[in-house]
Amino acid sequence: MNPNLVALSLTAIALLSSLPAQAFEPADLARLQETKQCQNCDLAGADLSGLDLSRAELRFADLSGANLRGTNLRQAALRGADLTQADLREADLTQVSFRSADLTDADLSGAVLTNVDLSTSVLDGANFTNADLTRAIFMTARSLVGTNFSQALLQRTNLAGLDLREAIFDGTQFSETNLTLSNLEGIVLRDTSLDSTFTCGATLPDGTRAPNCP
Repeated sequence: MNPNLVALSLTAIALLSSLPAQAFEPADLARLQETKQCQNCDLAGADLSGLDLSRAELRFADLSGANLRGTNLRQAALRGADLTQADLREADLTQVSFRSADLTDADLSGAVLTNVDLSTSVLDGANFTNADLTRAIFMTARSLVGTNFSQALLQRTNLAGLDLREAIFDGTQFSETNLTLSNLEGIVLRDTSLDSTFTCGATLPDGTRAPNCP
């Protein structure tokens, strides 16, 4: 084969592989915008920033890498959705069901997550910096390795029974937070304290066990 053709082919392959892939299905995006009904849709990498998707049906949708910054998702159904590396900064996620969703490396900084259900979700590397997590339910979340709660508001948030040893709590605002039976051993609390939390039976940062509740 002509060496020049081989070189050109390799160059073309390299250029194509470096281009960002449009992974989402355009028909699914149109369907979502028209009906807000998009269960099992392929929306990976789609730009949904700033849209009104309140009460949208997005169970088991692929939203990995999607841009949802500032999006209104109040009361949306996102159970089982793939939100890995999604941009959810400053989104309104009030009363959203994230049950069994994958939020690995998702950015939720500055988002409103009051009364959300994150039960059985995967949260490794998720960023909740400055997020409002008032009354959020994390109980039975499957993994929180490197989850960042810096400056987040955890008012009446349910983190009971979780392994939080590798989570980040710099400047976190705890207020009546439920940490019952959670494992906090070794975590570093910077500019915050556990004074206004419920730690019945929890393993505390110094490795000691808090008394059980009556």
